[in-house]
Amino acid sequence: MSINGYRGKPARLLDLYAQKARPHLLEPETFWYSTRELIDQERRIAKQARRQGLTVAVSADLGPDLLVPWRHPSLTVVYANGLLDLEAAGLVPAEGRADASIVLRTTTDRTLLIACTPWPATIDGVPLADPVQQWWDLRDLGGEDREEAAERLRRAIVTKTIAVDA
Repeated sequence: MSINGYRGKPARLLDLYAQKARPHLLEPETFWYSTRELIDQERRIAKQARRQGLTVAVSADLGPDLLVPWRHPSLTVVYANGLLDLEAAGLVPAEGRADASIVLRTTTDRTLLIACTPWPATIDGVPLADPVQQWWDLRDLGGEDREEAAERLRRAIVTKTIAVDA
């Protein structure tokens, strides 16, 4: 505690977030596929969201690749604040996470739909989820290379080395 209030240790706060946090979803997550590059899929999704008057935020794998590049993204979690028509964006339903390029999570939790200050809300026009949620999602998606990417993102969060003017 300081005269300015409580100041948590970033690494400890991340540990607590990993242990306690779970995305609040309105619907079960759905799985979608396209052969297009993930950045192109996301741009089509964002365009469709604008058509529908919805908000979207990109998380892992694509979000961390834009913030702290380490691995080639192959699967991306997208948060939306309503039912998003991904078929209109050129994607097709996938049978499960293993066959998907997009995991769609529908939520009204605003903390999942925008990055908190001081982190960038967009990079190259891509709307981003908060880096802490991106870190959580990398770990949730699993895999050894994602664990390494998650550790790099965690380090960038703790040391505040993510460019905030991206």
